[in-house]
Amino acid sequence: MFRKSVQNSQLIITVDHFNKKNTEFPIVIYTDTVLSTGGKKIDRSKYTLSEIGTPIVPNDMIVNNQVAIHFENKFLLYPILLTFGLWILTILFFIKKFVERTYKKLVI
Repeated sequence: MFRKSVQNSQLIITVDHFNKKNTEFPIVIYTDTVLSTGGKKIDRSKYTLSEIGTPIVPNDMIVNNQVAIHFENKFLLYPILLTFGLWILTILFFIKKFVERTYKKLVI
């Protein structure tokens, strides 16, 4: 009933057959997950979630039998950059300590 593929960091789910007036997609979505169809975002008020968090979208909203699902969190980049920066600082600290110890041995 569904075909899944990944394109441009988006999960594309294609519906092969519509049985009812609503389609429940076989994926659990979380906060900041964006659903779109035909290049347009589906407003959160236009679809519902099942008890386990799978989106239930009305069939009349689905364009070309496809729904694209992607995660959109603007604040996710900051913790990643902070972690990367702290790793760089840690490595530089250990290099500095190594150089200081090596220099002390050479001077004595």
